[in-house]
Parts: sequence; C-alpha cells; structure tokens
Amino acid sequence: MGRFLYLVVLNIAGALLGLIVGAVLLLVNGIFAQAIGWGLLIYGVFFILGVILAIWDPFGIG
Repeated sequence: MGRFLYLVVLNIAGALLGLIVGAVLLLVNGIFAQAIGWGLLIYGVFFILGVILAIWDPFGIG
C-alpha cells in the first residue's frame, strides 16, 4: 500500500505542475501544441519518477 502512495502523490503533483506550466505557456506564447507538449512532458517525467520510486522504495514506505 505504501508503494502505491508514490504513484498517487507524484501523479497528482505532475498533473498539477504540467497543467500550470501548460497554461502559462499558452498565455505567454499562444501556441496550443507547445503548451500541451510541455505539460505532457512534465507529467510524464513525474509519472516515470513515481514508477521508479514505487519499484525501488528508497524511503522504506512499502
């Protein structure tokens, strides 16, 4: 159950950060595809980090 926490927390954090970065880029540049691309890239990095931490469990939560 503890390892699942890594995935949940980092998925939510990545989604929120990706949404914020995407919205800011859309407001600044006005290029929709670039805003979506950067938002998905940030979300993907957080998702992969969550999977790695869930497998590795460096903090001993699981």
